[in-house]
Amino acid sequence: MEKREQASKLTIEYIRVKLIPKEIGYRVNESTEIGTLDEHGVLTVKDDGCEGCHKLNEIPAAIEWGRQINLFTLHLEE
Repeated sequence: MEKREQASKLTIEYIRVKLIPKEIGYRVNESTEIGTLDEHGVLTVKDDGCEGCHKLNEIPAAIEWGRQINLFTLHLEE
């Protein structure tokens, strides 16, 4: 039996007009990380494996910057 690897890519874009924060915290499913936005306010996260994610249609997520937090649900594309 061949094991299929699951990979994922997440792009976070800061869309406000105010100053772009240097770092943001983000949580996808149960993994929490800190990332740095580029000069355009974009952070691309590539993950070589997301164990169990292929079984989910919706994944809980959050982004935190400064004293703000945004909770939402990711929907997987096929």
